[in-house]
Amino acid sequence: PLLGGTCPPSYPFQLINSQSDWDELDTVVEYIRNLRGVDKVALVSWSQGSFRVGPYAVQHPDKVDSLLMYAPVYNPAGRAGSGSDGFAPPVTLPQPGTPMTLQTRNGLMIDRWGSEIQAEIDVGCEAPVEDGIQDVVWRAIMANDDLGSIWGPPPAGAPAGSSPEGVMRVRKPFLWGWNANTAPRIPVPVLIIYGEFDTNALIPPQTTNASPLLYDAIPQSNKLLFKVQCAGHFMVWERQRRVLHHISKEWLTNGAVEGFTNGKFFVDTEGNLSPFPL
Repeated sequence: PLLGGTCPPSYPFQLINSQSDWDELDTVVEYIRNLRGVDKVALVSWSQGSFRVGPYAVQHPDKVDSLLMYAPVYNPAGRAGSGSDGFAPPVTLPQPGTPMTLQTRNGLMIDRWGSEIQAEIDVGCEAPVEDGIQDVVWRAIMANDDLGSIWGPPPAGAPAGSSPEGVMRVRKPFLWGWNANTAPRIPVPVLIIYGEFDTNALIPPQTTNASPLLYDAIPQSNKLLFKVQCAGHFMVWERQRRVLHHISKEWLTNGAVEGFTNGKFFVDTEGNLSPFPL
């Protein structure tokens, strides 16, 4: 066990769910609307954040200006909600379970991110990440969790009695309402961007990336899809982050990228766009 022993959780339920996340997002949106004196805000998501912003935009089109989804997780056959709009809880809440999941440094940096980096290197991508960046990222995660940073075993090969390496604690969710019945109801402009080596946002049986399917499911004519060369699910910390930054800034500033408001594009390591699929 990561904590050196086992015990039943003092709170034997999953910590969050779709409704609690939509409520929290609405609180933030209302704060920004009041602070800035605007009617609508642009929402940005990464990975499972798409479960939050996509359905939220469907439920609150009067508050959302546009969506920018980076490496979105999406399954056309995902768990459905109940009620006339498909967003009510499908089960009694909270659901039994544990309030969090724990991930070691190796689980995140080697198994999830490291495997993508190696795939990039194997096809000839030149130095897809800077040396030492994984250590920097892990230290930043640990600096934001005083408790998780003192859990778990010491680093592999460290002398006996060394300090724990820490674990990343993540809220355990019960999610619904993000599938082929709800994605087509998105009423606002959407930009989707993902790395060509992303293996963390695949649709079961883990062979198809979710991003192209999500793009095709959205009927909104103002929509863009960008597949980025030599990048993965953690592009935000990779060399191709510059592409992510440029495209995001263009979209959030102009509602377009290099004049385009619709279409699928492949982005190479120089930032050049070409129609996709090639």
